[in-house]
Parts: sequence; structure tokens; C-alpha cells
Amino acid sequence: MKEIINQLASHDLLQDIVEGVPIRIFWKDRDGVFLGCNTLVAKDAGLDSPDELIGKTDFDFNWSDQAEAYRADDFKVMESGISRLAYEEPQTTPNGATIWLRTSKVPLRDDQQNVIGILGVYEDITAEKLKQSKLIASETTLRNIFNSLQDAYYRTDIEGHIVMVSPSAETMMACATGELQGKSIANFYVNPDERQLFLDVLREGGGIVNNFEAQIRRVDGEVIWVSTNAHYFRDEHGNVTGVEGTIRDVTRLKQQEEELQLAKFVLDHAPLNITYLDSDARIRYINKTGCETLGYTQEELLQMSIPDIDPLFPMQVWHEHWKDLKQNISVPVETEHQRKNGERFPIEVIANYIEFGDKAYNVAFDRDISERKKAETVLQRFRIAIDNSADSIFLIDRDSMRFIDVNEEASRRMGYSRDEFLAMGPSDIKPYVTRTALEETFDRLINQKDESGIIETIHACKDGSEFPVEVRLKTFKEDDRQILVAIARDISDQKLAEDKLEQEARFRSQILEQASEGIALWRASSDEGEAEFLTWNRRMQEITGYSREEINALGWLETMYSDISERERARLTMQKVLQGEINHSTDFNIVTKSGESRTIHISSTSIQRDNSALCVLAVIQDITASRRQQELLEASQKRFSMLFDASSDGLFIIDMQGNFIDINRTAYERLGYSKEEMMAMRLTDLDPPEFAARVPQRLAQIKKHGMAVFETAHYRNDGSIMPVEINARIIELDGEMVFFSVIRDISERKTLEGQLRQALKMEAIGTLVGGIAHDFNNMLAAIQGNLYLATKQMQDHPVAADKLSNIEKLTARATEMVQQLLTFAREGSVEMRVFSLNRFMDDGYKLAKTLIPENIDHQTSTCSEPLHIKGDATQLQQVLMNLLNNAVDALADTGEPMIRCTLEPFKATRLFRLRHPELRASNFACLSIKDNGCGIPGELLDKVFEPFFTTKEVGKGTGLGLAMLYGAVQTHHGAVEIDSKVGKGTTFRIYLPLIKGGIETVAETSDVLSVIEKGRTILLVDDEESVRSTTSEVLSSMGYHVMEAENGEVALQLFKENRGSIDIIISDVIMPRMGGVELFKAVRQLNEKMPLILVTGYDRDHVLDKGIQMQNALVLNKPFDFDELSRSIQANIRTV
Repeated sequence: MKEIINQLASHDLLQDIVEGVPIRIFWKDRDGVFLGCNTLVAKDAGLDSPDELIGKTDFDFNWSDQAEAYRADDFKVMESGISRLAYEEPQTTPNGATIWLRTSKVPLRDDQQNVIGILGVYEDITAEKLKQSKLIASETTLRNIFNSLQDAYYRTDIEGHIVMVSPSAETMMACATGELQGKSIANFYVNPDERQLFLDVLREGGGIVNNFEAQIRRVDGEVIWVSTNAHYFRDEHGNVTGVEGTIRDVTRLKQQEEELQLAKFVLDHAPLNITYLDSDARIRYINKTGCETLGYTQEELLQMSIPDIDPLFPMQVWHEHWKDLKQNISVPVETEHQRKNGERFPIEVIANYIEFGDKAYNVAFDRDISERKKAETVLQRFRIAIDNSADSIFLIDRDSMRFIDVNEEASRRMGYSRDEFLAMGPSDIKPYVTRTALEETFDRLINQKDESGIIETIHACKDGSEFPVEVRLKTFKEDDRQILVAIARDISDQKLAEDKLEQEARFRSQILEQASEGIALWRASSDEGEAEFLTWNRRMQEITGYSREEINALGWLETMYSDISERERARLTMQKVLQGEINHSTDFNIVTKSGESRTIHISSTSIQRDNSALCVLAVIQDITASRRQQELLEASQKRFSMLFDASSDGLFIIDMQGNFIDINRTAYERLGYSKEEMMAMRLTDLDPPEFAARVPQRLAQIKKHGMAVFETAHYRNDGSIMPVEINARIIELDGEMVFFSVIRDISERKTLEGQLRQALKMEAIGTLVGGIAHDFNNMLAAIQGNLYLATKQMQDHPVAADKLSNIEKLTARATEMVQQLLTFAREGSVEMRVFSLNRFMDDGYKLAKTLIPENIDHQTSTCSEPLHIKGDATQLQQVLMNLLNNAVDALADTGEPMIRCTLEPFKATRLFRLRHPELRASNFACLSIKDNGCGIPGELLDKVFEPFFTTKEVGKGTGLGLAMLYGAVQTHHGAVEIDSKVGKGTTFRIYLPLIKGGIETVAETSDVLSVIEKGRTILLVDDEESVRSTTSEVLSSMGYHVMEAENGEVALQLFKENRGSIDIIISDVIMPRMGGVELFKAVRQLNEKMPLILVTGYDRDHVLDKGIQMQNALVLNKPFDFDELSRSIQANIRTV
């Protein structure tokens, strides 16, 4: 430092530097003689310039009283060679006042390190000392307020042991505060579970709990109710070290009160730090105190700049600061410094701008203000706690009888601002108390040194309104002033409650006498078991006919109960009540003074007033008339309940908000609930979402029209959905408008409607398919005729004959496909006969199993009971083949494929009849084919019987197999059912009606006629020109003479004209204008033996009138074999 001083001195800069700092700087030699100082020191000495101070000692100035102490300090520093830093000492000013200084002295050394004097700095801290005194006074004031709080403050450690309580806890807990220290707060809870509940609420509330009420037991054993406001107590690192809060005794009114928070502040001052900074924020010099404060060595700091130690001063901020500093010369700043260990702390800085030649410096004097910041925070918290108190708090100066402070609640409640209050006194807000009376009250508290005093008075608000208050007074001293703390609580509600109690007391006797029930107060008399009545109201005398004096003289039990058993029951009830039981309601039969029998309803309980004898309060109702009405009502309700629950429909009674009022048995049992479960539900809980959305619209409709009928659905308890029809209307029940709904289960109806829709769809498809098949048959008939002719003409052309043969095979396949379509449409040609289904199953399966690959495990099971049906064995064989073929395809990707074919008898059940209402039989044969293949998705089950619907690959299925199965089963008056799950397999069940005592029939056969009689005349009738011309050509090639007609009318006319020459008529059945059947009938009227052959693309039962006679007549199906046609012609001609 000496080098710096020498350097500065050599440039005449030393005096400029010391003049630029805001603190006093001086230096002395070893004799205590001043060698130099700055102007601030000279002014403190009463001098105009530093030069006047040089050569003098401390004894020459106004602080000569302190000169000896100053001299001692100087020699101590010089002798020890150790600096003395930041100590406080007094100093007398030129005007005789005493100020306080914070002084630091360091030894001055020459080049040989010999101490040659001292360098000292000091600053005036008088204002700081005054501020500290005020803080201490404020702390005292707040501490006295804290001690006067009506709530008890407490703090516990992390284990729940009490470490601190306020004096008000002594009154609340009936013991000295010292007795509570160290005790577990949990031990004071009457119910230990409430302590755990408090901790749970505290944790769930993020460490805060408000207005938690519980019962605690005071030290003297008395149990009181308290309300607690508390939060976690944390250390300076934020760790939870316990719980602190306030407890209010709410036993009397259980009113909540804002908790008062207690805080503590500590003010401390660290030594002054001095730093020189250049314009680039680099540190050019820092003193030892600054080094120690920051934890760096001086060498380390001289390599750093201000942003390295001040995180709030990056370079961009520094440049603005430098600009401001250069303009204003001296700038106060509050910022933060960061120690070497990373710790940050707040500082107060006085920055000064100084120029040395062409260089400029920022000479900064900073002080650690951490403790001051903490103290300000604590004071702020304390003030917040007081201002947020639910009570009004006043500080009163006894001497002036003026308010010196009030909290925010006082201003809010009374309408005065704080400044208005400070110009007022307590007598200004107490309209009925004089200042003299108040002074006497205050002096009594001060002289008697009461801990506290409580008074009730009236406060007047700024707007002139008044309200009662309870004021708790506490006195304390601040300096030489006597201060009173007044904490006022608004007791308007309490007074209102007391007024209400007083009013109730005034009307008690009036109410007692006017009560509609008998009211009596009795106690046990000297006579064993009897009662002595103390109170006996007017209604009691009306019920019994006796006055209180009469009943006491005669005895209640002996007089009122003529039946001995009833008397003993009453005596036992009275004894139980005297023993502490409550008789909620008991009915007795009594005899009145007039001899009338009455039924009374008695409720009674024991009571004890103060130290008087135990009494019983009894309320007695005469229920004679209501009992009779009740019996009639119960009988009526029983009948209604039986009818209500016996209804086959569900019945709901619902209020206007959708809550159940009542439900009958059918409703809750049908839905799978108990009555209690449904009564706890709402109507919308039963509705699936798509129906629940319509509920408001339905309710509005009912409210508008008074009733409505609609369909919806309800959830059953198992999650299934039940379709229902609801007939709802609005009725009045017990004076309220409610919904009465009749709920009808329409599951069966919906099932039947679905089946009907499916049947109608299949019927429509069948009609469509039949028509298509008929047209195909006409085309195939024409094709076959042309093939027949072409084959005859191409017998000498092998290649062409081979091609024609292929066309014939394709035509045959097409014919088969058309026959399957006709089977589905039930319009194919069938041959119904009675046969054994058991033998059919055995034989048919042997043939069909050739379709099953060897890797598939297949078995058949046929019952032993004979099963006969009337049916077409060929069709059923095709059904079996189709089912087994489908099962094989379904097993293509199955690991262990399996097919099971069974035949067994089946008796129709109720559910079966519901599924198939069109069936009339009761006994069926059930043929089932089961596989464990891929299964059929549920959404496809309704489509599998439709023609040409298939899920197989292209070329692997026509989509007609199951369509043919469906038609065949319908033809046999049976039913088919499918049970399938994807990935699990499929089961087809065919139900065929059984024939009782069936005898097998064998189809008739006829000999083949091979000889064709040529020259015969045939009348050929068909509306399809291509079929007619081709058939005519074929028949002509066979040697027949053919006459053609395009419909029945033309044919009939030709027949009439050529009756003698026509040998046989071949006619299509379905034709415009006149069909084949009508032609048949007309011809038979003219010639009853005329042979006829009817040709159709449909089943004969579909096209023929069952009333016509078929002698000398045949029915052939298109397309037909022409050789078979020729044989049929010859056979019919020869029979004539």
C-alpha cells in the first residue's frame, strides 16, 4: 500500500483520492500527530481544510474527552502491528453532540517494515444506530403484541415435541408455558386419530393447514375445542424442521380466527469493503476485508473483473452503470456478490467516480447487508401476520390517549384509514365511554400490573354504525412511554345469539302450553316405580283428563294402565330411561279419566339440570285416530305394493331430476339389481350413451304433453342391453309432480321383428333368384336344343363333336347351378318321401367323407332312436356335402383340424320357438356339423345364406352352397342355426321335423320307351321364341309334326280348329295372356283325355293348381333332355 501511496503522492493524487471517498480518512505518526486527512475529517474537527489538522493531536479538538481512548487504540495497533477493523466508538461534534463512528486502523510501515504510524478510516453510523434502536423498539412492540395475542402460538420439532409456545397458551392449557416445553403435542389430542388426520391434511395441503378443528385435553383435564392454523417450519436451507402455528379456543362459539405469525429478525453489520475498478470493470485494488469477505486472496481478485464476483453485473449492465456513475459522480447500488465457494449474498454499495489524469476509476465501498435483508423480511412477515389478523389491533399511547398504530382489519372494519386513526384516540370510537373512564381503566391495568384485561364495549364506525366488541387489553413500556395493546373482536354474532336465547326463554312457557303434543317432566318418586310430575302442559290434561295434581296423587302407572302387562311394560321403559337409555318411540294403550281407551306414543329421555335430581322429559302424542287411519293406510299400501310388485311390466316412479322414488320387483329383478342398488342410481345410469343423450328431449316431451310412449334400451347389471318400450306420464304424488313410467321388455318382440326382417329379406332374394333361374332355364333349354341338333349333324366331324361335348358338359354344370338356385328359392323340383334319417346319415356320411382329407380328425355320431322325416334325400345329401366341404375349407390353416357330425333327436323349447315362430312341429331331428376352424365374423352371419356371397378365394366357391342349404331346409319346413366364433370354429345345426310312425316309401320307376311313333302331331306352346323354335326343330328331326303357338290363347284357338289332328300338347306353364295351367283346364273341358306335358323352370308345386287332375299329363323341368322328352311324349300318347 505504501508503494501505491508513494506513487500517488508522486503524482499529487493522494489528496484527490482521499477527497473522493465518502468516508473519513486520516493518518498519524507514532506520536499520534496528524500527518494528513480528507476534508470530511477536518469538518468533523470544526476546521475548514485538512491542512489545519496537520501537526495536531486528538487532544486539540472537540473530542478531547475521547482522545485518551483514541490514543490507546493507536498505540495498540502500532505496538502489535495488527490492524483493528470495524469497531464502534463515540465522538463529540463541535456543537457538543455525540455521534457514533465505525472505525478501522491499520499500521503504516516504512521500507524496512518498521511501524511508523497508523492509517485510519471511519464513518458516521449514528443514523444506523438510531435505526437499530428503532428496530429493537419495534421488536419489543411486536413482542408485546405477540404476548397479548388471544390465540396460542406454538412450534414443534420434527418429532412433534413442543419447543416454543406463547404466554396465551397458559390460559388456554391451564398451565405455565414451561410445563408445555418438550411435551409431545399428540398427547393433548383426545382422539389420537385426529392428530394423524391433522398431519395428513398438512402434508396434502403442501405444508399448510387452515382452520383444522379438534378436541384437546388441557393440563387440568378439561376438554376443549380448538381451531388450528399451521404450516411447516423450515430452516434457512428450506428443510422442514417442525411445525408452527396458532391454536384458538373455539369451545364457546367455534369461530375461526386468523393466525398471527411470529417472526424474528436479526440485524448485523459486516466490515466495510473497499474496491478500485477501472472502466473495463477490472479490479485494480481490493482491501483485506473485501478479500476475507469474498474468500479470495488479493492476487486472485486482481486478476478478476466485477462480473466474476457480481452475477447481477454482466458487462452490458456495467457499461450502463459506468455511464450513470460518470454523470452522477456518486451512485448508491444494492446488488449481490458471490464468494469463492459459490455462495451469494446481498450488499449495499456506494460507487464513486474518480479520474486520475487520463484514467478513471470506480471507487466502491460495499457492505454485507444479509442480516439487514433478513431482518426486513422478518419484520415484513410480522407486519403481514398482524395486518391479516381477523381481530382489530390498536396501539395506544397512555399519555396522549392517541392511537400510534392500527392494523388493516381495524381500518377495514371501522372505515377509517390508518392516517385518520393516528389523529384519533380510543374515546373517538367509543360513543358511550368518556376519556376519563378509559384513562381510569388503563391506569388500573398499569398499576395492578395485570397480565391482561377483558372488557366489552361498543365501537362506532366512520359511517355512524355501531357494533359490540370484546377488547383484550395488555400494557407494556416502550422507552419511557406506557403503551397499551388493544385487540378487539367483533361479537355481533355472539350478541345476536344471546338475544335469540333470551327470546326463546321468554316464549318457552308459551310454546309449552300451546304445544300440540303432551309434554311432561317427571322424576322418580318415593313410591317404587312411580313418577312425580314436575311439568304437565295443557295437552297432557286434554289427553288423560287428569290435572298434574290429580295424577301425582293417584299415580301414573296405577291410574293410566288398566292392563297389567301394559303397566309392567311401561314401568320397565321408565326404569330404562332413568338408567340412561333413550326411549325414541313406544306406543302404549291407556284409559283416560272418562274411561275411554286411547293409544299414545311416548318419546322420553333423561336430563339433569345442574346438581338437581335426575329427571325425565317425555313427549306424548295421542295417536288413537291416526293409528286407525294408519291401519287402513297400511292395508291399502299392502294391496298397492302387491299389485305394484306383481305387475308383469317394470314400474318406475321418478322425480323431476331423474332420481328414483320407487321401483317395483319386476323392474329391478329383470335388470339384475337389488332394489337398494337401483334406488341409489339415476335414470341416466341405466341408458346406453346413444339413448342417454335423448333423455332431456324425452323428459321435455313428457312435460309438454303430459305423457309419451317411446322405445329405448336399459343396461342390465351384467352389462347386457335390454330393449324396452316406455309409457311415461306425469302424476302428482305427495303434492309433488313426478314421472310414472311403465317399462315393458320388448326383447322377444325385437327378436321376432329381426327374424321377420331376415325372413322377408330371404323371401325377396328367393323370389328374385327364382325369376333369374326361370330365365336361365329357358336359355339353357334353347341351348340344349341347339346342341342336340348340332350334335346329330356333326357326328362325322370328331373335332367339332368334341367341342360340342364340352359345351354340353358346361351346360350341365350351368343346369346344376340353376337347380341350386331353385332349391334356395324353394322352386326346384323335389321328390318328398318318408325315409329313415339314421340310415341316410350312415350311408350319406360314407359318401360325403370322401371329401375330407386324411389329416383332419373326423367322426360321426348317430343316435339309436329311429328318426323318420319326409323329405328329398338327394337334396339333403347335397346339404351334407356342402356343409362338410365348407368345414374342410375352414380348417385350411388349423393346427389340429377336427370335424364332428352328429344326429340326435330334439324337442322344441320355448326359446327355440321364439327364435323360429314359423315352425309348427314339436319334435325334430338335429343334424349338426362342427369344426374348429377359422370361424365366421359376427357381422357376416346374416349374409352367409345370400346367393353368391362367399369369403373364399376367386375360383374356390360359387357362393351357392349355403344358399341351396337354406332353401332346402325351408322346403323341408325346418330351420338352420349357426354358432360361430372367430378363431374357435363353427357349428351348423339343421332341425328337420320328424314323422311319427313313418314308413319308408320308394320312388316309382317306369320302363324306358325307346320306340318313337313317327307322324304324330304335337301342339308346342311357349312364349320364348328361341325355346319354341329350337324345341320345334328338334321334335321335327325326331319325326313329329309340330304346330307352334306363342301363348295359351293362340294354342287354344289352334286346338279348337285342329282338334282331330292334334295328338299331344306340350306347353310352358308361365306365359302372358293365358298360361299353361289355364290352357290345361280349357283343353280338358273340350277333351278330357287329351295328353298334355307341362314344362316349367319352377317347382311343380309352385306353378300347378293343386285342384287339377293330372291323368294323361306330365310335368317336366327346364332344361330337359330331349330323349327323355321323346319318351314322355310316347308314354303319354300310348296311355290314351
